[in-house]
Amino acid sequence: LWPHLGSPDPRIRYAARIALEHQPLERWRNAALTGNGDTLTLLTGWTALLHADDKQASAILSQLTKLKLKELGEDLIIQAAHLYSLCLPEADPTTKEAVLNQLRPLYPNQSDKLNWALAPLLIELDPEQAVGQTIQLLETSDDPIQTVHYLYQLRHAKAGWTQALREAYFRKIGEATGYIGDSRGLPRTLGRIKKDALATLP
Repeated sequence: LWPHLGSPDPRIRYAARIALEHQPLERWRNAALTGNGDTLTLLTGWTALLHADDKQASAILSQLTKLKLKELGEDLIIQAAHLYSLCLPEADPTTKEAVLNQLRPLYPNQSDKLNWALAPLLIELDPEQAVGQTIQLLETSDDPIQTVHYLYQLRHAKAGWTQALREAYFRKIGEATGYIGDSRGLPRTLGRIKKDALATLP
């Protein structure tokens, strides 16, 4: 199974991961955490390990923080970010600082996909810096879906705000209510976002 975890075909990779997750954990846990394969194989193996036993989150975080994210391609960084989002609740302050040191240089990014994936992590780990950076992305975004995503991710942030940033945020919520589309749930979603954001005001 192991060689197929790094297959360029996502269908083969998915099938191998699912099969691995159903193998006795003691047979492959150490291999997943100590393997020296390519990054895609490692990330897929760590994902399988987390799915098989969520108590492995701390061990997986230890391996994730060793990756040189700046040297990886977009898809691999997004996969790593997804794993971080699943494992971070188990992170201690030292590990969170290590994760932040990895992610901070990547955000904001020229890639919209990376910004989408990294925004929630950076807002959680470093709101003092990430809130302003995400508002900048909001101000320049002309994609309604991306705009609502940033509004949603910022709604619970309590630190990092200035009066100007708050005004920009609520202005973008108002502008978003004017989006034309077939999403009947958008006004309700924006209403919940605004309610959550107002609850964070001092």
